[in-house]
Amino acid sequence: MVEFPSAEFREQLRREPMPRWVSNVRTDLDWVEVEGLRLPVTRNRGELDSSYVVSPYAALILYSRQEMQKVPRAFHFLLGILAPLSWMLKSMRLNEHVALNNWMLSTNLYPRVSPTALIAEARRLREQNPESFVLLRSLNERTNGDLIAALRAEGFSFIPSRQVYFFEPGAELSARHNYRMDQKLLEKSPLRIVPGADFTERDFTRARELYDLLYLAKYSEYNPAFTADYLKLCRDTGAMDFFGLRDEAGELQGVLGFFILNGILTAPIVGYNTGRPAREGLYRQLIALTLREAARRGLVVNLSSGASGFKRLRGGVPVTEWSAVDVRHLGWGRRLGFRVLQGLLYGIALPLLKLFKL
Repeated sequence: MVEFPSAEFREQLRREPMPRWVSNVRTDLDWVEVEGLRLPVTRNRGELDSSYVVSPYAALILYSRQEMQKVPRAFHFLLGILAPLSWMLKSMRLNEHVALNNWMLSTNLYPRVSPTALIAEARRLREQNPESFVLLRSLNERTNGDLIAALRAEGFSFIPSRQVYFFEPGAELSARHNYRMDQKLLEKSPLRIVPGADFTERDFTRARELYDLLYLAKYSEYNPAFTADYLKLCRDTGAMDFFGLRDEAGELQGVLGFFILNGILTAPIVGYNTGRPAREGLYRQLIALTLREAARRGLVVNLSSGASGFKRLRGGVPVTEWSAVDVRHLGWGRRLGFRVLQGLLYGIALPLLKLFKL
């Protein structure tokens, strides 16, 4: 059996300061063993200036402030809630937390381990970190139903995060008009598909640039800012599978990085030259390649959030994603603050997520 993640991957990430690998992430990383598998654990002591993958404050305040610009102006009055909410989250020290199975990706996939074993590890983390929230990100009923039920029974609370989109390979997906058109576009493209095994040092620098153009410049600087060194490490250690779209001059114009675990594929690395004409359909080509590779390997695709209309037209099924949080061991003031936060997210954020497909 191939070890995943490899010892080299784990050791490299633990040995170097995290900004070497993800430049806007400040966290302490450790690895724990659960039923023979190694899972990442991140610990934060209140840092606010980090990507949302390790900062609930960034996810709920900084990222949300940018997402609110996408909803109709009639709803912009809700921006007024963010200032008092920001104060409350700081006072309840929400960013003092320990996150189990946090791969520091937009979508954390869960390995094939029992809910009982994961909960036992969560209890241990709670005992070791009595002043910290205990957090599990990226949970959904589609692939984590048993774990969600077990966490609820254990006493964890849940807050909504976003809507993610699932694709099941098969005849129904292949019959979609937009899916077929995208596959034809990819087949006729003058760009050449190259595997990550062929990437050079220069290609990884270019891959980082393309990712930054989409995820940081176009979307939000609170997305994880992966470095070229990190992308190369993931390729060299088998943590991710990469593909590129190379032009006739030999330069990458699009890049994909797949993270695959427990029969599910997600694409935390997607990037393309946003300065190229829209008619070239670079994003369409990349998603077509993602779905084609998943079908070839017999994998379910979790295509994360964003571009909701695009994904629905191609057969994506929306599913609400949740974070599970253990607050029972904390002082009454922090528990009360969390209950207020939970009420706001259920009463306001969750309906908006579904209404505007965020």
